[in-house]
Amino acid sequence: MLYHACCIAGSKEHIPDGSADLIIADPPYNLKFGGTTQTKTKQPRFDIIANDHLRPKEYQTFSMQWIYQAYRILKPGRHIYVCIDWRMYPDMALWMRQAGFII
Repeated sequence: MLYHACCIAGSKEHIPDGSADLIIADPPYNLKFGGTTQTKTKQPRFDIIANDHLRPKEYQTFSMQWIYQAYRILKPGRHIYVCIDWRMYPDMALWMRQAGFII
C-alpha cells in the first residue's frame, strides 16, 4: 500500500500498531540548506526542504512525533534505518532512545 500523506498523520490514520517489518527514514536534517550547498553555482536546485528550517524545539517536536509513530508501527524486534547528518546524530539517537528504540 502506498499513501501520499504526512508521515505522522498518515501513519496514525492508515497503519496499525506492530504491522511494519522495516522502516527506512530520511527525515529533514534541519540544517537550513534549502538544497543549495552542493551546487557549483550556489543556485538553488529546489526551493526548500520541508521542515529543514525549524527552531530547535520545533524540530525536536516534529522528530519525536514521527519517531514515536515509527516505534508504534514496527513489529517487535524489527528495525528502523534513519539517514541523518552527523551533526544531528546525538540528538536523533537520544530521541530514538526516549521513544523506546535500542541503539
